[in-house]
Amino acid sequence: MTEIKLIASDLDHTLLDEAGHLPPNFYDTIRAVHDAGMHFVAASGRPLYTLKPMFAPVADVVSLVAENGAVVVRDGEMVYAQFIPKADYVRLTNYTYAKKTRRADFMRVRYGLYCQIC
Repeated sequence: MTEIKLIASDLDHTLLDEAGHLPPNFYDTIRAVHDAGMHFVAASGRPLYTLKPMFAPVADVVSLVAENGAVVVRDGEMVYAQFIPKADYVRLTNYTYAKKTRRADFMRVRYGLYCQIC
């Protein structure tokens, strides 16, 4: 039998309940998983700034995959980030504003998190 080394979970409608809360005793469970030699990874399309406070009590023993994989944090340290180039960010933002779409603010905020200047 293969020994389990890593446990990964999506958040919304998987690990989190309908109200967006972690399960009871979650942090104790994560510490026990770590003590048993396994590593927990929370993976989400959510922005990193929403995951950090949620996992702060166990930040030293978990990894966070945020922004649909564009950012990875392990044990509290950013180990990977894939930013879009500034020129592409500006072009995308300008395009959405020019089209007067309601998505313009979403694009500005969402893609701004991927941009090196933001």
